[in-house]
Amino acid sequence: MYSITRGASYTFVIGLLAVAFLMAGCDSAMEDSITLQPKTITFEFPNFTDEDVEDGTIELSAESPKDLSDQLRNDGFERGDVVGATISETELVRIGPLQQAKLLPFLNEAELRLNAPGQSSITIGTRTGFNPDESTTSLNTTDQDVADFVRAESMDADLTLRVEDIDDAPPRVNARVTFVVEVEGV
Repeated sequence: MYSITRGASYTFVIGLLAVAFLMAGCDSAMEDSITLQPKTITFEFPNFTDEDVEDGTIELSAESPKDLSDQLRNDGFERGDVVGATISETELVRIGPLQQAKLLPFLNEAELRLNAPGQSSITIGTRTGFNPDESTTSLNTTDQDVADFVRAESMDADLTLRVEDIDDAPPRVNARVTFVVEVEGV
């Protein structure tokens, strides 16, 4: 009788451990997320001239809002599936004729901010000091969660530039922003 009770106890304990293990496995499978390939969007800003400079600063707003809906859909997901997102890279790109393709020889500082409806604006990239011979330059990208911005209906950006004298041709810059997005596992 003792051996049957002892055997039943071991069976009961092993059964409980198996059930706990299966339940833990189900919970962790539900909580798993998938990191997608990086997603890049480009914010276009308008041309600017010396007349736009106030106390050495130019404030620009992106010409149109953007979102990651199409890129997420291509991977089989929607904005509501996003559980986490960060920005891996921010870049400024000079747009213009080849002879003017150098970044901005008069540019001293830049700050790029991300906006979305219902969200407080956040700084996502900054830089002081630029190589005037480059047409593209990386900003120092901030490390913060931007999932609420990716889930939002749209995002836009503001760009603050500290400048010296602007050359003759009205310059134009775009900002490329690369996101690393996590979605709920399937």
